[in-house]
Amino acid sequence: MIKTIMPHKINCNSDMHTKRTFIDVFGHGRGSITRAKIIRLISDSPKNTLEIAKELDMDYKTIQHNLEVLKKYYLINNTGRKYGAIYFSSPLFEENLQLFSKVANMLEIIEHQKIIR
Repeated sequence: MIKTIMPHKINCNSDMHTKRTFIDVFGHGRGSITRAKIIRLISDSPKNTLEIAKELDMDYKTIQHNLEVLKKYYLINNTGRKYGAIYFSSPLFEENLQLFSKVANMLEIIEHQKIIR
């Protein structure tokens, strides 16, 4: 049974620091699934906080908090300020799409195991 995602178990070209960052942001914790949904959405098409909240059918403040986490780890960027800010994925995220995909898949396996237990 998988309990935690280990950086050395992920086979891709990303460095260990980047692997740990992606695991911290997307691999565990209460907001990891939300952050994965947000970044998947805005990497397709940049959006503001309200658009993200509506599309994901989530609370505005929840989205706002998770956007701040993604910004803290340099996984998203934004243009504009406050309510007009438009968010989009960063070059760091775009360069590590394979890593994101692997971590997101592992997260889905872990979450599924929690549900079926």
